[in-house]
Amino acid sequence: MIWIVIIILCYLIGSFPSGYLVGKSQGIDIRQHGSGNIGSTNVLRVMGKKWGYLVFLCDSRKAFCAALSLPVAVLALFPLVAHGNYWVLLFFSLIVATLAIWRHRSNIDRLLHGKENRFGSK
Repeated sequence: MIWIVIIILCYLIGSFPSGYLVGKSQGIDIRQHGSGNIGSTNVLRVMGKKWGYLVFLCDSRKAFCAALSLPVAVLALFPLVAHGNYWVLLFFSLIVATLAIWRHRSNIDRLLHGKENRFGSK
């Protein structure tokens, strides 16, 4: 029963549309402006740094909680369903989580330093 609650809670956290809600809090439907995306880059372009960074913070925390969920799930669940050594799977899941975070480091750096390409530029 607890796993069903955890799955539902994780789904709700992951589907939290922070860009849309930040825009609505300021009277803007962010989907109708800029690229139409509700992500932090579009919010930054349309609403400015303060709101763009807030959305970035919310979204990056979700993307971080998602990358880390694989090794946590392996650590928590795999011993319950398998008999044997699961350290290889745990090690692999840690590598996947690390690569997912590492892969986005350039995007994060550009956003933090205001160097992300502007809407309409090449």
